[in-house]
Amino acid sequence: GGAPTTTTTTATDEQLAIKAVERYYDELNKGMIALSSEQFRTTYKPGCEACDQAANKIDSTWAARRRFEGGSFTVTGIRVTGHPTNTRLLKLEGTVTSAPISVRDSSGRIVESDPGGSGPKFFILFQSENGWQISGMGDV
Repeated sequence: GGAPTTTTTTATDEQLAIKAVERYYDELNKGMIALSSEQFRTTYKPGCEACDQAANKIDSTWAARRRFEGGSFTVTGIRVTGHPTNTRLLKLEGTVTSAPISVRDSSGRIVESDPGGSGPKFFILFQSENGWQISGMGDV
């Protein structure tokens, strides 16, 4: 039971927003393998700075004839942590883990590497006519 809330989102919206965060990382992983950001860019709203940086990294790696090795991302424990009144926004938090990643040039030489890691992130999701999309994110 409990008192009814005045929020304009439903449990279904929350589930869809959680799925949108999962899809973001799924498409990021696929984009890194395919060296194409096209599908990945559909998971977020233009103007999400961290999102654009990830998409641009995929594109610049492809343009430089380089490739990613390793580096898949997973997100766990996603939950809704806020809903500003009378908005189509939800704030979610989850733990993002990245595997170690290398960038290799066309000769196979490692030109960049990152040891990977894990940490809490927040996500701001916006409900548009295309469903829930990430409009911002960052470290908690």
